[in-house]
Amino acid sequence: MPVPSEYQRATDDFYRFLIKVRDLSGFGSTHQAYTMVQGVLQTFRRRLELKASRS
Repeated sequence: MPVPSEYQRATDDFYRFLIKVRDLSGFGSTHQAYTMVQGVLQTFRRRLELKASRS
């Protein structure tokens, strides 16, 4: 079964992003780049505060 083109495009874009991160950070693999990006995003998420909306 073929992969939908939207999924394939998103996968390709994400992999290109990881390659850029790998090259800029001097890592040897995209696995290391993924782990670094994951850590950065999790840290940002933990530091965000949700404000209650007023209705």
